[in-house]
Amino acid sequence: MHPSLLAGTQAMVVDSNRHYPRHSHDQYGVGLIHRGAQRSASGFGRVEAGPGELIMVNPGEVHDGVPLGEEGRQWSMLYFEPSLLHELASELELPFSAEISLVRPVAQDQQLRQHFVRLFRRVTCVRQGQQTQVDEAARLAAEECAVTTLVYLLSHHSQARPVQPVSATVERARQRLADEPLQAPSLQELAAMVGVSRFNLIRSFNKALGLSPHAYLLQQRLHLARRLLLQGHKPVDAALQAGFADQSHMTRLFRRQYGITPGLYGQIGSQP
Repeated sequence: MHPSLLAGTQAMVVDSNRHYPRHSHDQYGVGLIHRGAQRSASGFGRVEAGPGELIMVNPGEVHDGVPLGEEGRQWSMLYFEPSLLHELASELELPFSAEISLVRPVAQDQQLRQHFVRLFRRVTCVRQGQQTQVDEAARLAAEECAVTTLVYLLSHHSQARPVQPVSATVERARQRLADEPLQAPSLQELAAMVGVSRFNLIRSFNKALGLSPHAYLLQQRLHLARRLLLQGHKPVDAALQAGFADQSHMTRLFRRQYGITPGLYGQIGSQP
């Protein structure tokens, strides 16, 4: 993980043969595969990506990642808070009355690739492997590059997010878990609240969202922990405030999803 000059933006480089489990982020993600290849689930089905291809993911979109080949794969990734894209769409008066969806989980777009490489270099202040001094001029250059990149992304790779056909039963259960992730109901309580059997709730929840109710709850807690770490909270405090039994429980799940420890994530991600 690299320190980023821009608020609401995170930069990571991953070189791994790790199998990432099904999970989601609460940000938009755009990445570039440098070496190797991977297969992953996406909101548009199962896809494969190789060297030179761009990968994209939407907030809440359940995905995973499996390397194709024993050597693993390397990619760089930029994550954007949803507010960044929504503010730009509003400034440009683009026709996004609903949520914005990136429509290509894998893309071959030379111009976007050039935008991405330039933006990654700008926000991480990387030039020939050295970190340069951060000043306001560098921040201005990074912001200009981010605006140009995101406008291209909005214009060429996005649309208004279609409303997914989720039953009222699943939506009520999902909303309960999302609204109160620190106060987890039992499966019996959740099923009774929406008026179905426990088995039917698990089956319909999995089918609609790609995660079980318990896995969805853990995702909400991880998202909350991530935000707390970026605000400067210590891992032990973030774990307790996000509803985990202890710091080791959060660390285990955090590393499994993000590939980095909570301590390092907070240390780098909260830097100005």
